[in-house]
Amino acid sequence: MEASGAPVIFNKIMVKDVDGKILMLGPRSKGMAFDTPVSNFHTLSANESIEVDGMKIKGIKATHGPLTVKIGPIKKTEDPNENERVGWGSLGYEINYKGKTIVNLGDSLLETEAWKNIKNPDVLMIPIGGKDLDNTMDEHEAIEAIKIIQPKMVIPMHYDLPVLFTKHYAPVDEAMFKKEVEKLGSQCNILKKGQSLEL
Repeated sequence: MEASGAPVIFNKIMVKDVDGKILMLGPRSKGMAFDTPVSNFHTLSANESIEVDGMKIKGIKATHGPLTVKIGPIKKTEDPNENERVGWGSLGYEINYKGKTIVNLGDSLLETEAWKNIKNPDVLMIPIGGKDLDNTMDEHEAIEAIKIIQPKMVIPMHYDLPVLFTKHYAPVDEAMFKKEVEKLGSQCNILKKGQSLEL
């Protein structure tokens, strides 16, 4: 936030007035602590829209699943309960700018009914790494979301994550995913670090 000076947009429940100071939910390591000062921000809820710098941005319902971390024989799962940090404030975004629509579903499980109103965006950014983690969609659930949303282009995200000593936490079958997306008539772009696309 400080480096770019850009406005920040997040779910309404992620910010609170604490003793006259506007604070947002801080780093995960601090749990549910509202301790991070924030300015130049906008808040949204699902199905609510705002306009910022020539962009129309709409909140999309998203649901974060349990977070499971496994290191060797040790496995710990945190459920996204109401007063716990995991998944709290989860929200996707539909961004309309200069005639293009970009949908980013964030980290979400499949929301079949809620996403029926999203139709034919130019770009859909969708998580696919939930096979081992169970906190987002896996490749097959993402395919079901793509059938509902029917985007022109798909960019998969939230997989092959670097965690401690492993470089492939939440591995996926990229080739299979790309092939299945293209069978549905959508273009699939798998971006690697440093790569970009122009619409």
